[in-house]
Amino acid sequence: MTLDEQYQKTIDDQRTHLMELQEAFNKKCDEAKVTAQEKLKGVGELDSTGKEAILKDQQATLDAALAELKGEIDHSTRATMRALEAIMRQKEQQILADLEKQLSTL
Repeated sequence: MTLDEQYQKTIDDQRTHLMELQEAFNKKCDEAKVTAQEKLKGVGELDSTGKEAILKDQQATLDAALAELKGEIDHSTRATMRALEAIMRQKEQQILADLEKQLSTL
């Protein structure tokens, strides 16, 4: 696989990973919504304290899911950037080696 192909594959892999993270986040959000709706069904209409506690719990779940998503994206992006930088350094080294070879033949 050429360096250009490695570079593109790294980008494509990151894009796929980000889509998977998004799907997992959306699933957690949907689950939190369903859980909150089910809990709200068991609370009386006049029980505002109970409703508030359920909604706070849902918000905490959503906040945790968002924090996890941000952490995963940050970690993944940093790793991808390091990989891309390494590929670019290899490419630059190849270019320099080719230039040195051409200069030596002059």
